[in-house]
Amino acid sequence: MAQGELNEASSVILPETNRNYEVAMRTVSQAWLPGRYMVSINYRDETQENFQAVHQTIWQAGAVVVWVAMVLAILSTAGLAWWLFGRRRKRRR
Repeated sequence: MAQGELNEASSVILPETNRNYEVAMRTVSQAWLPGRYMVSINYRDETQENFQAVHQTIWQAGAVVVWVAMVLAILSTAGLAWWLFGRRRKRRR
């Protein structure tokens, strides 16, 4: 989870136009567990005194799920390599 500020210097955006801005984000905390997370955006232009708010719910896998998946992938690869190459071949009599 992170926070950032957009367009601190303010610039004019004409109607029916789009602009992309890069925002430096500060990490606030990690999303360790999987689940639904809320994205909240507060914005205003310089003609308004109050902020407008937009909220969007997203699903995040979480760091624990990513780590477990990586460990399972490594163990599966090691097990397959052992099964293919490492086990002793039966000797013919």
